[in-house]
Amino acid sequence: ETLSFAILDVETCAQRCGLATVPTDSRCERLFLHLLASDPPRSQFASDRQRHGYHLWLVRSALQGVGTVALAACLLWSGKQFFDAYQVRQEVDLLVSETALARQRYEEIVRTFPPIPTSNDNLRRVIDRYVELERATGSPDYLWRELGRALRGVPAIELEGLDWKLTPAASAPRPLVGGDSKGKAPPGPDGETIIVRGSIRLGDESNPRQVLAVFNRFLEALRRNPQLDVEVLQQPFDVESGKALKGGDAAAEDRQPRAFRLQLRRVLGA
Repeated sequence: ETLSFAILDVETCAQRCGLATVPTDSRCERLFLHLLASDPPRSQFASDRQRHGYHLWLVRSALQGVGTVALAACLLWSGKQFFDAYQVRQEVDLLVSETALARQRYEEIVRTFPPIPTSNDNLRRVIDRYVELERATGSPDYLWRELGRALRGVPAIELEGLDWKLTPAASAPRPLVGGDSKGKAPPGPDGETIIVRGSIRLGDESNPRQVLAVFNRFLEALRRNPQLDVEVLQQPFDVESGKALKGGDAAAEDRQPRAFRLQLRRVLGA
């Protein structure tokens, strides 16, 4: 085999290797370092001891990069916090100015009021007490609507009487506002109660079981509302243990309209 040699100058080698700065002398260390960095060999001939400084440089570079990123993140977060604080301060200043303006207008309006023979605190307590009494005032409209809803499915039931009343609360008496503090205000109502009196009319061919079935449907319709407390005061028949209900040989008085009484109670504000 024949060996052939091609002699290239340093400038040509630098251009072929992509070295940006051409060496000014004939030394090729810069060219070799560039080749080592751009295309490192697979085999490493330097020992770990010789590369100790290089390893330290890698660790230092990584720490510097992480520190730079953390510093940038902290600066961004600080800038955001500063901007938020600036906005909050602007809003606080605006609210303070609006509050001062509203207080000034309120004082101007108050000066136009005629004088009252009591203080503002007593007047406020009187108004609060009035609001409580107004809220606690009951009306039988709700119970009437529930009765009407339950009666739609049982046309055989006829109402004969309704007794509605408010149930007083069992709270301690409160002192009246203004005047003598020994006066006591009666407790307000906490519920409403209605006594329902009615009868069931099914005709001459009815039997006690049919009457009780109609009555139970009426009770179930009322108890569907969880706000109502339904209590049976008088059933259409006296159902006792050991007493059977017979449908075929019912007496004449059993075919008459059977009366019943119910009590419905509801807590106000429920």
